[in-house]
Amino acid sequence: MSSVKDYMWNTLCMPDLHPELKGMAYKLDYWPDFGRVTYKHSFIDLCALLSTQYVSYQQLKSFSGCSDETISHLLNTLKTSNLLSTKPVTNDRVPGTNPFSLAGYKEKLMSFLRSAYGRNEQSSAELVRGA
Repeated sequence: MSSVKDYMWNTLCMPDLHPELKGMAYKLDYWPDFGRVTYKHSFIDLCALLSTQYVSYQQLKSFSGCSDETISHLLNTLKTSNLLSTKPVTNDRVPGTNPFSLAGYKEKLMSFLRSAYGRNEQSSAELVRGA
C-alpha cells in the first residue's frame, strides 16, 4: 500500500464528509485489507453495515453509534481508495434497499440453529433463554 493511502487510513486528515459524498447512500464494493493498515475496530463494524446494501449517512450513524468524525473519515478514505459505491438519496429513502427490520428475527435464528444442530421442532431443549 502506498504511503499516501497509509496516511489516509491512519490520520484523521478530513474530519468532515467530502462534499461529493453528501446526500448519498453508500455501499462497500470491496473490503479493505485490514491486515495491512492500522484501523479502529469501529471501521470493521461500519464496513459490515456497508457490505450488504446501500445505507445513508443517517442510517449508518444510528445503527453504528459512531461519531461523525469516524464515519466521515472512513467514508472519505473508502471513496478515495475506490472501495465504495454511491447513489443519491431522495426523500430520505435509499433507492434499491429494503428497510432494516428485526421482525421474525428470533424465529429465523431459532430455525437456523435447529437445522444446523439437528434439533427438531418438538425438542423441549431450549437453545436460547431470554426475551
